[in-house]
Amino acid sequence: MLLKETPISNCKEVSFLCNQLGLVKVNKAEFDDAIQYYEKSIKTKKEYLPSNHSDWGTSYNSIGLMYNSMGQYTEALSWHEKALIIRFKSLAPHNLDLAESYNNIGEVYHHMEQYSKAILSYEKALEIRQHSLPSNHPDLAESYNNIAESYSKMEEFQKALSSHEKSLEILLKSLPPNHPYVAISYDNIGSVYAKMEEFPKALSSHKKALELFHQTLPSNHPDVAMTHNNMAKVYSSLREYHTAMEHAEIAVQIAQEKLDENNPYIIGYRKLLEEIQNKFVTHF
Repeated sequence: MLLKETPISNCKEVSFLCNQLGLVKVNKAEFDDAIQYYEKSIKTKKEYLPSNHSDWGTSYNSIGLMYNSMGQYTEALSWHEKALIIRFKSLAPHNLDLAESYNNIGEVYHHMEQYSKAILSYEKALEIRQHSLPSNHPDLAESYNNIAESYSKMEEFQKALSSHEKSLEILLKSLPPNHPYVAISYDNIGSVYAKMEEFPKALSSHKKALELFHQTLPSNHPDVAMTHNNMAKVYSSLREYHTAMEHAEIAVQIAQEKLDENNPYIIGYRKLLEEIQNKFVTHF
């Protein structure tokens, strides 16, 4: 109703309104509707905005994020590359919006399992952030974490571990020591150690993550479930099936409270629990 009542001659107001309505839809995870509003905003901007204006980068980036959230990665990549081109032409070489575009492109490549390309984009984002931000800024930690995740997928675990440790070092300098991001960083380090089959170190990191989560998050938070699930994997690898089962059951219980039945996390947690139960029966 508001959109219809806004005078069409006032293009800036219409564009702003469409953008705000798009944000409302994003917060409701109604991504198709969000894209429609963002596209209406773009159509209206053409009436008053030069084609090389940096605001186009913001609009294209928003649509790219929506397609990424919907799992339509080719479409997401196209929009993020459009955003990057505009920003590259209209902004200073070390503008943080450029880093955002490189980071988002890296994320899409990561989802497309093109990990080498993901790392190249993440490293470009990191280079800009290192130039433009304080050395202890959390965005630098994000860049190192993203690089680590792609290295981990490539099974280059030492490089992954090194990047995760750099991320954690920055987070410990820039955030409270019990901040959830710090806990997530410990959990990520634990997962790399587990892949390296260094299970005592993996458990130590996961336990640290769980300890911090309990200080800052509700006991049934999805991040807590993920850490219990990670610990279940490690205990199962150590053939401590009873303890593994306890952690897997907690993960499933939390997920059932907080996630939809068809959520991939709850499906994965249940699958792990079933595998551990079968091993427990066979072992004993």
